[in-house]
Amino acid sequence: MHLQKRILLIDDDHDHLLICSIILQDNGYLVSTMVGCEDMEDLRATIRTFQPDLIYMDHDMKHICGDDLTRMLKAHPEFKAIPVIYFTGRSDIEELARKAGANGYFKKPFEIAGLLETTRIYL
Repeated sequence: MHLQKRILLIDDDHDHLLICSIILQDNGYLVSTMVGCEDMEDLRATIRTFQPDLIYMDHDMKHICGDDLTRMLKAHPEFKAIPVIYFTGRSDIEELARKAGANGYFKKPFEIAGLLETTRIYL
């Protein structure tokens, strides 16, 4: 029996979350979204409940920056194996992803084929 892969999308842009969620769901993935992140405990609780196989993380969010969240995930024994893909429209995305300890990055705005290919690579 084939289990659906689970993807968690974290971004404070509602439209971006909606578009990515629809694309990924239409391609057979189970998707959960977080509109930004108020604190680390919110993220921990969501991950424990949803158990994602992959996380897409925005960098610039209102409450907590994506690099803080990514560092927390990568330092946590229970979560460190989950690939975290940074996605942002910033030109320094590669450096941001590296400094945060993300597994990869994906620049916004994006093409659908690129989103799906990046997802396949990390799943």
